[in-house]
Amino acid sequence: MTDKITIKTADDKDLPVYIFEPSVARIGAIVLIQEIFGVNDHIKSIANKLANKGFIVWAVSYTHLTLPTSDL
Repeated sequence: MTDKITIKTADDKDLPVYIFEPSVARIGAIVLIQEIFGVNDHIKSIANKLANKGFIVWAVSYTHLTLPTSDL
């Protein structure tokens, strides 16, 4: 399951975070760092694979603070 939340940065900006919950027993948590293009389909597929192995994954969209996101 994937949810999207927003957290506040220290300078009061909104930071989107995609949360991928495992459908199996939880074994840990990972903060997935995006590539230059943001949280695109590639990053989401990696997060899904990790979640399917039992990890809670947070994929944080850092480019949202400076650049528009790109779906490649």
